[in-house]
Amino acid sequence: MINGEDLKAIRIHASITQQTMANRLDVDRKTIINYELGVSDIPSKKLFCWLRYCKLDTAVLLKQIQNIREDAKSSGKTKLLDFVTIAFIFSQLWNPDIVTQLYLFLLIVCTAYAVYTKNINMAHITGFILFTYSINYFIFQAGLINYITPETNKLLQGTIIYGTHLLFSLVLVLILIFRVQLSPDFI
Repeated sequence: MINGEDLKAIRIHASITQQTMANRLDVDRKTIINYELGVSDIPSKKLFCWLRYCKLDTAVLLKQIQNIREDAKSSGKTKLLDFVTIAFIFSQLWNPDIVTQLYLFLLIVCTAYAVYTKNINMAHITGFILFTYSINYFIFQAGLINYITPETNKLLQGTIIYGTHLLFSLVLVLILIFRVQLSPDFI
């Protein structure tokens, strides 16, 4: 596929310095050098960002994937290649902002479907998960945790952030354990 020399040639052709690319990819310059020398492999998300910053059409990359797929058809490894290709292409979705909103949307859809079909167990489970996760999400989105975490003490900051996540997870576990006692019969 794309090796380090190709990455370097693409970057140079786009008139982008190593430092500029490092700043755009949010890595240090040494990492860019390692990508270009082939010392370390570039993650797929960073590869797509690299290509986008260099204003390169990803159709060339997809054409290479298609050629590899044609070769795999003859050897009988198409299912494995399909899985790897889907994982590679959808790795762009592995961004916490996108995944969190997608997760909340799917919980809302599942809860609405459960209410529509009058499936009380599914409605309770998805409703409780949606309620608990939404509160957790909005507390962090509103920045309430950032107001109480000290910038200077990273250990305390991590303890408060992960402790809050742990607390919400434990509350959700207890709610799911005792959901029959907590559930109103609203359906």
